[in-house]
Amino acid sequence: MDLSKLPIKATKRVRTTDPQEIFNSLTLRGTVENLWQPQGEALKDWHMRRDEQDIVVEMTTGGGKTLVGLLIAQSIVNQTQGKTLIVCSTNQLVEQTASRAAECGIRVATYMKTTWTEKSVYDSCVGACITNYAALFNGKSVFRNEEIKGLIFDDAHVASNAIRGQFTLKISQTDAAFGKLSNLFRGHFARNSQSQQFEEALQGHALALLFVPTFEVRRNVGLISKILLDNGVATSTTTLFSWAHLKDKLNVCTVLISGLGIEISPPVLPTFATAYFGAGLKRVYLTATLPSAVEFIRTFGITNPRRVTPGGKSGEAQRQFVFVPGETDEEQRENALNLTKKLKACIISPSTRAADEWPAEIPRFDGNQGQQAIDAFRNSPAPSKLIMVARYDGVDLPGDSCRVLMLDGIPTGSSLLERFMDQGLKIEKLRASHTATRVVQAIGRIFRSNTDHGVVLVCGTDLQAWLKDPNNQKFMPKLLQQQILLGLELRRMVDKKKATYDELIEGVLKGRKDWDDLYNGVVAEFETNNLADEPQWFVETIAKEREAYQKLWMANGSLANAKYSAVASEAEANGEPRLASWFRHWQGMSLLLAGQEDGADGLRDIDHRELKRPIADKLAKETCSLIAQNT
Repeated sequence: MDLSKLPIKATKRVRTTDPQEIFNSLTLRGTVENLWQPQGEALKDWHMRRDEQDIVVEMTTGGGKTLVGLLIAQSIVNQTQGKTLIVCSTNQLVEQTASRAAECGIRVATYMKTTWTEKSVYDSCVGACITNYAALFNGKSVFRNEEIKGLIFDDAHVASNAIRGQFTLKISQTDAAFGKLSNLFRGHFARNSQSQQFEEALQGHALALLFVPTFEVRRNVGLISKILLDNGVATSTTTLFSWAHLKDKLNVCTVLISGLGIEISPPVLPTFATAYFGAGLKRVYLTATLPSAVEFIRTFGITNPRRVTPGGKSGEAQRQFVFVPGETDEEQRENALNLTKKLKACIISPSTRAADEWPAEIPRFDGNQGQQAIDAFRNSPAPSKLIMVARYDGVDLPGDSCRVLMLDGIPTGSSLLERFMDQGLKIEKLRASHTATRVVQAIGRIFRSNTDHGVVLVCGTDLQAWLKDPNNQKFMPKLLQQQILLGLELRRMVDKKKATYDELIEGVLKGRKDWDDLYNGVVAEFETNNLADEPQWFVETIAKEREAYQKLWMANGSLANAKYSAVASEAEANGEPRLASWFRHWQGMSLLLAGQEDGADGLRDIDHRELKRPIADKLAKETCSLIAQNT
């Protein structure tokens, strides 16, 4: 056989790097017909700046950022001939993104739950791979040794929890290791008048929260490691991936004990220890709300990303806020159920304890059921109800699938460290921003486009008070602020008996002309506060904290000490004693690591193997007492 006669055709790679040209070359098979104006603007602006390493693309929820991310990813693949990842917060969103790619004729691979689809597309650098934050950042990630050329971080504004989960060891209250680890610190809490709270944690009280000082962790690090290994930390699927990150770093981690369990986690996300934030990668951060500079630094370690913010009204849904009447939380829940007794509604509660206050017959979303449970609720008729516990992202119920959302109380952090930062240290500049982000995300569960319309019932005296405060409102987008202010005026009209909530809710859900006229005529007239900017000193201090912790992570105690000392002084000079106390605590750890025991927690007593604590108290007691008083 003459091999030269084989009918082989060479495959030509697409070289187009302009994402709009890529879109024009696609064979569209689904609901997408054209690029919306904001999508086109975002792609054009990104393409003009594509040589910059870190670019944030802000597009309102429902504004079409999924397609924008897919086109940018394909552009990077075409330019670099290299491997590119689109990273989503949940498996559900991986599936949704892959579905949108299929509708548009964009070839992609996916990787989730240790399973690949179309892996050859990724391996041959024909298209991007869609995966999730857990798969990318876990300590045994299949991507950790890959030469990645591009990363598209979807929902970057809520990535912190997803990434932190991969750097956190979680020991449940029912795990055999829980009691053994807790008892290592019984003496410390007894000496510091926290015995009662310690016992409450052991008994499973959900609100109990105890911070273990760094000098106590360091003193017991060998026993901590042994207990964890003896109880299967290196083999259990729930811990082995985070253990790979932390097994040699336990002495520079926070340990928090609560009635729900123990969490061991770095105080600063060590993304600097991964290959994903080095030179030579193009990183794009897709976000539905402009992330604060501080939160962006805390999550990704990036200080000055280029920002792309297209105009247009995509995602500007019509929302009616109902500040549910009632003097107590119980009365408000009862009134909310009465207002929605004939309506389908999703309820988001901040905790299991809060969810238990609703009627037991209302089903809860079990994350283990995944997309199947969400699809079942989407397709269920009125007056179905579903409770989701602390699910502020990753679950979408757009359009007719659900037009009524109940927000039940102030959203809280999902990790113990986030709870500690919010409730213990009470660093207000972080707390308000965190809460606002969670509120915005929760509202985004049912409002996905500018054609969506619906009702947000606000339950909980704490959440109602928080939303009324203009100092909190300024952390939210302008339209959302205006809708909240309209909701407060509607509450005043109801209180004066000029309208009823039944009428108002019917108006928005049925799209009555009188409601549309009212809404369109007044919502834009409300004056709002400019989006809050953190003081420059605070942004710079948080960036320097990250530098300090990086030195601590790399076991350079001397440099870490100098940097922590500097940021503590800056916090003190700017009137943030709690933040300064926190930095001083880690400065003490740095001194211990540098071998300067007499300058940190005192000298080690050879006979009793105890730490003498006069200087430890100076550096750490303030932090510990604040936590004891405020949690």
